[in-house]
Amino acid sequence: MSTTELGLLLSVGPVALIALSALAFRLFGPGRSAKQLTGSAPPTIDPVRLELARSIAGTTLAPHQIPDDATLAEVLLLRDQRKPTHAAKLLRAHIGASLSETRRLLDRLP
Repeated sequence: MSTTELGLLLSVGPVALIALSALAFRLFGPGRSAKQLTGSAPPTIDPVRLELARSIAGTTLAPHQIPDDATLAEVLLLRDQRKPTHAAKLLRAHIGASLSETRRLLDRLP
């Protein structure tokens, strides 16, 4: 092996090792549970809870602002996962209300 080949191997080897390590960490690193890696079905919302959320939204919002059941279920799941900011952004995008109206509705949902 010549000096040039050895220099090239020493300069490219560590970069490739770091890139492979970063890829492995991204795929299998912390923050990924076994459920996320296998692609299990998302949890569902109790129909009674969803009906209650729909009735609360109906009394709080104008009729044209009431979100559909899928949106309400996703908002409730986000709140259950302790992601209130994500829930507020999603709800606000669907109902077109101000931030204070959205927060008021979120505080009243079951």
